[in-house]
Amino acid sequence: MKKSKMNLITGVFVLGVIISFGVFSQGTLANEKKIYVSDDWLRKSMVDQIEEPVENELPTAQQMSEIKEISGTDNGSIEGVQYAINAEKIQISGLGIADFRPISGMNNLREYHAYSSLIQGDEEQVLNITPFSELQNLENLYFGYANIRDFSMLSELPKLKSIQAFGGMNVNLPTIYVDKSTKKFVMEHPVKYSKQFDGKRTVSGSTDKQGVTIEPVIENNAVIINNLDESISKVYLSFEASSKDNDISNGFFASFSCEIPIVWY
Repeated sequence: MKKSKMNLITGVFVLGVIISFGVFSQGTLANEKKIYVSDDWLRKSMVDQIEEPVENELPTAQQMSEIKEISGTDNGSIEGVQYAINAEKIQISGLGIADFRPISGMNNLREYHAYSSLIQGDEEQVLNITPFSELQNLENLYFGYANIRDFSMLSELPKLKSIQAFGGMNVNLPTIYVDKSTKKFVMEHPVKYSKQFDGKRTVSGSTDKQGVTIEPVIENNAVIINNLDESISKVYLSFEASSKDNDISNGFFASFSCEIPIVWY
């Protein structure tokens, strides 16, 4: 009987050792996983910050965790940056980023700064910045030449201090049909702002006809142009929004430009 108990205890102990070793091995393998960063500039920026030698420019997940700042891009991809879990700043000076999903798990990120957010070959593309809504420590966002139509998902970020988003190219929006009898142009405001944009919101515009002017106004969430001239077949609108402090350099500011075809009926 004593021998059976001893065998049972020994078996449980051995099983525990095996399980512990398996868990340890899995953690070790995860840390030793090789990370490929497709963008040459980003990869160089990361590798240069790692103290240990990086074989074939393929850092391990553990090495990636040493990185504090990320900069560059020459092909517009940030795939791989998600393994830099302790990075606090991303500064992009090259081509625009179209896919921000890798950023969503970078919980220590405090600042994202892009000098240009235009997508090469698709300059009118509207950016989806939803992944930034997952970053609870995010403080500053800067998008140069960026086509962004929705900021609303950023409303609940507790540490967000500033958003600077300067519009890029005119974005083509759907056709608006205007009744000849009323000559009244009405469309929904094309941008959804986060609650931090609690200050002034403005719109200005022009037309495709030289010398023919318009005076667009914002009423609630509608954009209205009264007495539109029937010679107009396209209008160009520019929108701006800011925070109450009206500090473009440090507060919240966003601009967006678009063009809308007109069909009369």
